[in-house]
Amino acid sequence: MMNNSITSKVYIAGPMTGITDSNYPAFNKAAAEWEAKGYYTLNPVDNDDNSGNQTYADFIRAGLFQLLQADSIALLPGWENSKGAKLERHIAKILGLTIYEPVPPVRTWSAFLDEAIAVFITKNTDYDSRFMRALVHYNSIRGYEAARTIWAWEVEKKLDRCRTWIKRGELTVKGEGVRDSVVDLFNYTVQYHMFRHLTALQVGRRDPRDYLDKFSFALHATHIRADDWLYYLEKIEGLIGPNEAQLRDLLLEEMTGLPF
Repeated sequence: MMNNSITSKVYIAGPMTGITDSNYPAFNKAAAEWEAKGYYTLNPVDNDDNSGNQTYADFIRAGLFQLLQADSIALLPGWENSKGAKLERHIAKILGLTIYEPVPPVRTWSAFLDEAIAVFITKNTDYDSRFMRALVHYNSIRGYEAARTIWAWEVEKKLDRCRTWIKRGELTVKGEGVRDSVVDLFNYTVQYHMFRHLTALQVGRRDPRDYLDKFSFALHATHIRADDWLYYLEKIEGLIGPNEAQLRDLLLEEMTGLPF
């Protein structure tokens, strides 16, 4: 709820396209926080008439109309991946508005591992170990190279999304950003290593899926460093090209928060 008696006006800007629920919850949360600080908020979520007939241009026009009424602009995380938010920030700078940048998330290797393990548990449960089942199945009927192809195919898809982001500065698939792609390709690679390790050892001749639990996944994920995982993708498997320094930088930054 906006308080019209307050004159200091802040416009909320951030990514919407390709995010679950158009990122409306993040916009509304930010608006509530700014209102609690005593600001009159201009929230582009309010421009949605719920008809489903509005175009991207309609939202841009409505958002710019709000921005022109503001004294400041508050940017949400991920604004740099949004063409609309980048345009709004550019205009705000020209107009001399106060620009509130988002506080960058703290990124460490430990935090990345915690996130990756949590995602693994969720997806492995929802998909009933589908990826490992595919590795086991194709290895049994077509051999190791078939299993490797399954892994490489999944990882290449995620790498291609990162390449797209580097090239275009945005992603349009709903609900999945660069961070999600990096976590997924990491998790595929950890499971592939588990498969190779357990298959080679033939541990009690049991199915590798019997060992696909949180503890075993975490053990394999943490036994080498982030740059070693990237070395494996680039130098051993050749999935990252010799001229793809930006891709390596992006992956390492997402994993550790540090430049390559």
